[in-house]
Amino acid sequence: MAVTEDGRFMVAADDAGEVRLHDLTTGQRAGTLIRDGGGPGQVAVVVTGDRPLVITGSGPEGTVRVWDPVTGRQTGAPLADDARAHALVASAVEGHPVAVSGEWHDGHGRIRVWDLVIGRPAGPALMLPTWVAALATTPRGRLVVASGRDVTVLDPY
Repeated sequence: MAVTEDGRFMVAADDAGEVRLHDLTTGQRAGTLIRDGGGPGQVAVVVTGDRPLVITGSGPEGTVRVWDPVTGRQTGAPLADDARAHALVASAVEGHPVAVSGEWHDGHGRIRVWDLVIGRPAGPALMLPTWVAALATTPRGRLVVASGRDVTVLDPY
């Protein structure tokens, strides 16, 4: 489950890989049902302009995908990567939507910032000595990372 920074939208996934977006100001579902099909996984949501984007990281491969909740369809190809997303968060940095995935790759944790406009990494990955257990952002755009037994605050943008 994830909530937008402004508190308006909430997204949640179930065990079947069905993702639902809700407008918390009305209590109603916002948009159509998204069928990621990958089973339980990570979800995030960010508002860009006046519309939300839903981000999922699910399935055995943990592929990160961006969805338009109005149509229930992907907004392009999956974000190419070679690691499974174990943690996911989305934010708008100066109005520009990004997603951050925490991954396990070759025995190390890895953090990747994705530019959701171009659908590619926004820069090089940050490698960590242990797995990435959780991610969150602060209201000022800092990234909070729980990795192994450590908690780190980064300014990745």
